[in-house]
Parts: sequence; structure tokens; C-alpha cells
Amino acid sequence: MRPAHLEMLLEITRKMVGLLDVDPLLDLVVSYVRQTFDVDRCLVMLVDEGTGELVVRREHNLQGEGRSEAVGISRSVVADVLSGKGPVIVGDAQTDALTAQRTSIMDANIHSLVCLPLQIGNRVLGTLYLDNREKGTTFTTESTAFLQALANLAAVAIHNATLYSRSIRDALTGLCNHTHFEVELEREVARAQRAGRSVGLVVFDVDRFKAVNDQHGHAHGTQLLVELAGLVSRTLRTTDIPARKPRAPEDAVVGRYGGDEFEILLPETDAAGVASAGARLLEAVRWHLFLPSALNLRVTLSIGAAVFPLHGSGAQELFLRADEALYRAKEEGRNCFRMAGEGTGAAG
Repeated sequence: MRPAHLEMLLEITRKMVGLLDVDPLLDLVVSYVRQTFDVDRCLVMLVDEGTGELVVRREHNLQGEGRSEAVGISRSVVADVLSGKGPVIVGDAQTDALTAQRTSIMDANIHSLVCLPLQIGNRVLGTLYLDNREKGTTFTTESTAFLQALANLAAVAIHNATLYSRSIRDALTGLCNHTHFEVELEREVARAQRAGRSVGLVVFDVDRFKAVNDQHGHAHGTQLLVELAGLVSRTLRTTDIPARKPRAPEDAVVGRYGGDEFEILLPETDAAGVASAGARLLEAVRWHLFLPSALNLRVTLSIGAAVFPLHGSGAQELFLRADEALYRAKEEGRNCFRMAGEGTGAAG
């Protein structure tokens, strides 16, 4: 392997160490492939843990073709790699016995390709796939050695990022779990203290959720919680919350406290912004039909909220004030929003 390739691998390793999210890891891999090789296409495909299906997570395509076509062309070779047969390296795909009879490759006029497993032990997480359509353009022994080393590094980093994601996620809903939510809240409050800004905390639960379980069964109750988690996340992404600094909507952190209790962290959001988000959430849930294929249920929420530093000087005090507001919402009829320190709020 060339010294330049070894230096690049060291550089990639240093950058990967600090990444605990799969998406920037994949961006990094594709970026270095583009810098190093003159290829028509580079695809990173990962096996979805939930469905077991292969998903194109990143694609660099000089031909400008759509992702669906790219997946169709690559699947015949990728299937071999996913089955554990090892890497596929083809210098001339038009004449090689492995690929010459594959219609998708012939139709795409692919002349050389490399498909490498992203593998941890015996488990294949996905593949790194590259191809060229220019005659005479092939992958050398040196280049494939570099790509294999890159694939090995990527597999370890993806595996570690996946484990980290599992550790901070609620297994049922995929939302942030309460332990990690507390860490995020502490961090955001500390940041707000330094910058002199506000932080909003919203807590809520499903009104009379026990009755849903009792009347329709725990399986349907569980499905309702999963559907609710998705609805809340979508509502926050599409909510134009006033009085917030210009940060991405994804900065809102949605977590599951436990059971039917949820929590939302709204960075750089004052009381007016928190109240607006709470009102939007009430409306979104109130008019949503849950489990449409089975029950067509409607449910409502009781919501409490508090704002740093208005209602508390630290994360724990903020939680306490928001929780008190939630119980006041329940005592005052449910299906409503209450802010800490207020006798009344935006009723539903």
C-alpha cells in the first residue's frame, strides 16, 4: 500500500474516533473515496436492523442516475457479498465469468467494480460498492487494499456508533431514553447559563392510557405509543416555534420517560415558544386517528412545561416545576397545557 494511502487511513481513523453517529461516518467514507479514486459510482449500503432489508445510505454517482436504479444494478453483486462469500473485485465485468452473464451489469455497461463487505466478525453490516464504465479503468491491487482497509475501519466505526445509538434510545419508540435525556438537558441548561438564553422543557402523558390497555389490550396500547412517538417527532419538525433562535428543528430532543410519559427539550426557546409548541402538540394529537387499521382511536394529552431560567435554576428544578404543571393539567380536566408558575394555561 502506498505511503499516501497509509497516511490517509491514519487521518480517517482519527476523524472516525470522535464520530458516534452513522450518517457523518458514511459521509466521511464517501468523501475519501471521491478524493482518492476516479470512480463513476460509490454506494454505501447497510442492512436495516428492523427489516433486514438492504438500504442505500450514501451514494456518489457521476452518471446522475437515481438511487432506485443504482440499487437495481448493484444488488446482483451485493447479494454475493452479503451472503458471506467475501469481496468481489472485477477488472473487466464484460468478460469476467462472475459478472458477464448478469444482465443488469451488461445493460449498465460496467467495466470494473469492487464490492467489499462492511463486516464485524461473521456479521456483514452492509457493503461498500464502487464501479467504473470507462474501458481500461480498473482497480489495482494497491487501490483494493486501501479500500478493504477503509471498509474495515468503517465497519468498526459503524458498529460502535450503532451500539452507542442503542444505549441512548428507548427500545420501543426509538426516542431518546430518559437517562440520555437528562444528560442532554443538563448540557443545554449549562450552555444556556453561559449564553444567557432560555431552555424549554415539556412533559406530557396520554390521558386515561390505562383504559386503552384495559379495553383494547396491551398490544394495541404499545402500538399507540409507537405511533404517538412518531407523531410528536413530526409535529416538532414542522412546527414554526416563535421566539426561538435560528437553530435547526432537529435540535429539539424528544424522549420517553417511561410508560406513557414523554419529555421534550426545546433549546433556546422562551415561554411563548414553549406554549406555542405545546398548543400545536395538543392539536396534532387531539385530531389524529390512532391505529386506523384496527381501532381508529382518538386520545388526548395532559402537558406541563417549564422554562429555564424563569422557573428553575437547574435541570432538576426545571423537571420538578414541569412535572407539577403536568399534574395541574390533569387536575384541571386533562386535554390541556399548563405552564409552571401559572394558575391557568392554554386550555384544550
